[in-house]
Amino acid sequence: MSSSSQFEEVLPNELILMIFEYLKAYDLFQSFYNLNRRFNNLFHSIPLYHIDLNNIEGKATLDYYQHSVIPKIQYQQNEPAIVFDMNDDRCHCMRILNQLKLMNLKSLRIKNLNADNGIYLLSILPMFKQLAFLCIQSKVDLNLKQFLQIITMTSLKQFQLLFLNYYYPSYGSIESQITLSNIEYLCIYRYFRITQLQELLRYLPKLKKLFIYIRSSGCSTSVNNNLHQFVPNLNDLQLFVQDLDFDELQLLLRPLSQQLKRLAISCWSYEYSDGQKWENFLKSFLLLKHFHLDITLSTLPSYTINMKQILSTFETNFFFDSHWYFAIDYNPNADIKFVLYSLPWPIKYFHTILYNIETLSTITRMDPNYSTKNVQNLYIQLYNQVSNSTTMVNKNDGQRYYSNVESLI
Repeated sequence: MSSSSQFEEVLPNELILMIFEYLKAYDLFQSFYNLNRRFNNLFHSIPLYHIDLNNIEGKATLDYYQHSVIPKIQYQQNEPAIVFDMNDDRCHCMRILNQLKLMNLKSLRIKNLNADNGIYLLSILPMFKQLAFLCIQSKVDLNLKQFLQIITMTSLKQFQLLFLNYYYPSYGSIESQITLSNIEYLCIYRYFRITQLQELLRYLPKLKKLFIYIRSSGCSTSVNNNLHQFVPNLNDLQLFVQDLDFDELQLLLRPLSQQLKRLAISCWSYEYSDGQKWENFLKSFLLLKHFHLDITLSTLPSYTINMKQILSTFETNFFFDSHWYFAIDYNPNADIKFVLYSLPWPIKYFHTILYNIETLSTITRMDPNYSTKNVQNLYIQLYNQVSNSTTMVNKNDGQRYYSNVESLI
């Protein structure tokens, strides 16, 4: 029996389609198209195609994309999503983009956007009349005009703007006469000062979910008490906070207290580790069902930290009744010395070391997989001097497992 026959017999269609999503479109068509009727039928159901122009070995590969791969994708009835991994050859990218713009794409992910390709992409984006989801992973910044052009695309409902290894500073003033956006989900890896965030939200009346970096405006800023009127549908908010006092954060978020169902805060300030402050603040959020917090410190306060005392401020009936639990990892000799976080760890990235971590949590005993079940990318920092080290100490007698990790660094 051939290997392809065994492959077919063992795996159901659903699993084969999942495997196909991990393959580049070029390899997928070269290996499986016209192999047999079953595979050809499955090609009409593939939800995601990955077009990768990196490491193209010659003109023949690009021609195969143009004349074999994309035309076949165009005639699919299920309107698949496209992941387009660009290279630095502007001509190559233009040839593919010119074909993609003729498709009624609803979902497009652009990877490795550079300055030249970015200009051309933005010039043709208005031609994607059905595009509802757009994710751009960029090597370069997008200026304010380019950003506003994207979020005001009529069809666009979800937009993610991610930058490779860099977080760009705030835009200038966003006060401009732009069309109101139809965006419902916005994720942007860029710091917005409070004033610019408030200006941005004026143009997002349909926004339901927001993931954004914020920081203090650096001077006295009046917070708009009518923020909820700009974004009446916003119920899911995730903030990365820098150089913002806790009182400033309260002023910013209080207008949203009657509508948020999920709130996630990531920050680098010891001031945010006071559970009593959080309890007093969160009591006014009547619809809030999910609260996530992570505080990471590489520099400790000048005074001694009492982990038990800090954690005790989160051991109240308010947090227990809400089923919100917390933990602290502490090692004053590591690069990351102190991490306070809600359980389970709320984001997919986690940085740790192998030795001398003291961990306390508000859960007496817990499943060893529970605290880290969201971790997909694990960063382990190694040290040469381990002779006097001990393995991780967990005061709640639990071991820590990373069962869902996809990448290890």
